[in-house]
Amino acid sequence: MVLSRWVLALSFLAYACGDSEPQFGNAACEAGAEGCDCYGNNTCDEPLSCRSNLCVDASDNVNSGGGTHSGGGTHSGGGTHSGGGSGGDSGSAGGGSAPCDPGNYDFPGNGADEDCSGKEDDAAANCDSTVTDIADSVPLHAAQVLGLCRIAENGSWGVLDASYVMADGSDGMAPLSHGILPGYGILGPREGERLLALSSGTARRPGDPGYLPPTEGMMWSQSETPPGHPAQPTQCPNAPVTVAQAFDPAALQVTLRVPKNVWGLAFDFDFYSSDFADYVCSEFNDQFVTLMDPPPPGHVNGNISFDTNGDSVSVNGDFVDVCAAGFYADREFPCPQGIQQLDGTGFEGHSASGWRTTATPVLPGTEITLRFTIWDSGDQILDSTVLLDNLRWLGADAPTEPVTARTTP
Repeated sequence: MVLSRWVLALSFLAYACGDSEPQFGNAACEAGAEGCDCYGNNTCDEPLSCRSNLCVDASDNVNSGGGTHSGGGTHSGGGTHSGGGSGGDSGSAGGGSAPCDPGNYDFPGNGADEDCSGKEDDAAANCDSTVTDIADSVPLHAAQVLGLCRIAENGSWGVLDASYVMADGSDGMAPLSHGILPGYGILGPREGERLLALSSGTARRPGDPGYLPPTEGMMWSQSETPPGHPAQPTQCPNAPVTVAQAFDPAALQVTLRVPKNVWGLAFDFDFYSSDFADYVCSEFNDQFVTLMDPPPPGHVNGNISFDTNGDSVSVNGDFVDVCAAGFYADREFPCPQGIQQLDGTGFEGHSASGWRTTATPVLPGTEITLRFTIWDSGDQILDSTVLLDNLRWLGADAPTEPVTARTTP
């Protein structure tokens, strides 16, 4: 039996695995649920397959994250087909379309009125043009800069809360450690007119009020590190692992209600560090993580932004693309993007990751909290900065587990 994705979402809410609220994990599906045979082991009767304990049509290929449909078309971000095939998708296939719902996100570019607004493709976007103060201290404005344009009201989807915090979620972040910037060096925003910078020093560009070089930007703040951090970096097995103390921590924390037709989210980041190159494979291992609560399955520490070895983003990992190629601490760094992106940032002579994209699965209609977090490890002397932008919802093409890769230009 071929079930469309919107029917699956509704049926999931009707006979959720375990409790009445949909959830990640391996809770047993309710006996008698149509096509469902999860029962704690996350498997389903053929031809269905499990996605976050929800049995879905295997022809959607949702477990591969590739978004290819067996009916002859490919998924767009909103779950609609660009090809002419037929199948059990939530979007149009061969001219059909799914019913709209006010709780849906209206994915751009698919020609569908998914949220019953009476207009196609009318979701708010690029809503940061009025946030012009570099030192803006309103966390909801930072959410707008990321691309989150809708506040959740009257039970709708959108931003429920936003706050500037430290690495462990406590208050006390230094005001200079966040900044709303029109660009950074030669880089512009990934969407809209601004991007968000978080820093263990000053989230500013050379020449901005309050700027200090990354070798001087001590904020004199401290917190605990998030649970499970720091961990031994895979590529530096002999590097000392410092105590669980975050120096000069900076974080934006946002709580979101997910639209009913959304299966994932993605965002872009770029990590700069003055730990490179003198302190590669040392205990001075400044880190960037994105904590998600509730965490995706298998990611007990909640971090969804990690390198190919599963390590936090740092100079001790393998996300160092913007730098001067060479051998440092007996490791080879080919630095495929050269050094140009460091110009005008204050990180000249150091390194950056280049733009990366993290994508993660989410469950429709649920509430999640994201904490974008950066901190100094070992001491407060040398700083790191992360740029964040372009947070967007994903439809049928969402991955089934978190993944971070080089950003497509």
